[in-house]
Amino acid sequence: MAPDAFITEFCKFTEECLGAVKDDSELLEIINTLDASDSFDSLTGSSLVDHLVGRLGRDGVSKWIQTADKRWSLRHVAAAFGQWNSEAKIEALKNLLERSKSEEIQYTVGNCIDSLFKMKVRAGELVSVSLVDGGEEVLKKVAKSLLGKDVAKSALKKMAGSPIYESVLPVFWLCLKLWSKIASTDEMTKDYESNAAELENIVKNGEKGLKVLLDQLLALLSQSQKYHRTVICYVYVNLLSHIKEEHVNHILETLLMDDEELVDEDDSEEKSEDDEDEAMEEAEEEEESEGSDMEERLEGALGKAAVKRKADATDEEESNVSDVDDAEMFAMDDRLAAAFKAMAPKRENKVAAHMATAFRLKLADLLLFTLSSQNTPMTVKVHMIIPLLKLAKVQLKEDSEGLNSRKTISLLNIIARLKKAHLPDDEVVDLLDQLIKEGAGLSNPTLVSAVASLSSFI
Repeated sequence: MAPDAFITEFCKFTEECLGAVKDDSELLEIINTLDASDSFDSLTGSSLVDHLVGRLGRDGVSKWIQTADKRWSLRHVAAAFGQWNSEAKIEALKNLLERSKSEEIQYTVGNCIDSLFKMKVRAGELVSVSLVDGGEEVLKKVAKSLLGKDVAKSALKKMAGSPIYESVLPVFWLCLKLWSKIASTDEMTKDYESNAAELENIVKNGEKGLKVLLDQLLALLSQSQKYHRTVICYVYVNLLSHIKEEHVNHILETLLMDDEELVDEDDSEEKSEDDEDEAMEEAEEEEESEGSDMEERLEGALGKAAVKRKADATDEEESNVSDVDDAEMFAMDDRLAAAFKAMAPKRENKVAAHMATAFRLKLADLLLFTLSSQNTPMTVKVHMIIPLLKLAKVQLKEDSEGLNSRKTISLLNIIARLKKAHLPDDEVVDLLDQLIKEGAGLSNPTLVSAVASLSSFI
């Protein structure tokens, strides 16, 4: 048996043996012993300590979290949070929210809040985003402890002041306020606070406030913090019975924006760890071509002083650049500055493109939820056909094999499989005319097939 496999089996066996340990004090002793100087789980490639921490009750979590200040301790919190009872979750969040601000705390708390929601999707048939049992109570108790009982109670009453929003905005407000308390920068704190304050006006404006709320949701979704996503989906999905064509068109118009318009410069610098990992993978794939391009630029800029790269060129004579005169040296400085200046935008554009692609996929998910929800008015779904077709054509021109165009075409196919909708004859005729017009001259076989299915549907 390979050493790694032996360690894995040993950890599984150990966990089974420790299954009989129920007392929090005994579990704490084992956890602290295993994690004394380093992350036991990281060293062994197991989840033994994660599972042990997950078995702690409220009192055990309350004691353990007091000294859980190592990086790997925060990972245990995120992994075990979903296994704890509501009281233990409250203790953990209260402790973390009282700590000094840092990115590690921000993402740990964000991920814990994210785990209070659950999502279920069947494309074209069903979408459900809700809180886990006791989830809302956890948010309320933590917020009341942090903000003050009277402040939280008054704000929640205002958030429930409209029948349209009473089931979602109180929860959204709670999330925004808790996010603001652990944001690692003052600017992010200010943005979260501003969004929370804006909700009061949205409630007052009733359905007219939906457009403002949608803008707020999209702005949060465009950011790199992945813990935003489920909360935003919760708000959006639970408001689909009030959605109108103008709201869906706003999402579609956003999808058509350029990368630079979609991604804020600050967002491209404040990427989450996962986004950075993905960006690194993309960079590695293109490293070879980028490297040769960089070498060509630098060699062109260095001129006579270009470093020789022959395999056997190691002697002093070949690497000596002392014969370059002052005039050539000054000219070389200018060329080097120009070369590096030319390379910088290319890297920035790649980061922007990566983040814009991620945002577009999130927007496509919102459209998928719109089509999958039984609460979305059927007329809204049907009138998505032409805008989606136009979007697919634009995306195919930009990248015929791209993921974005495939997602859009899959949305068109979902519409074609919907239950038949009852529309006035003149609307049906007009829709068919538009489909024929937009479908003329198509060459992509997948899109042609989708248009044919939509013709039959209409």
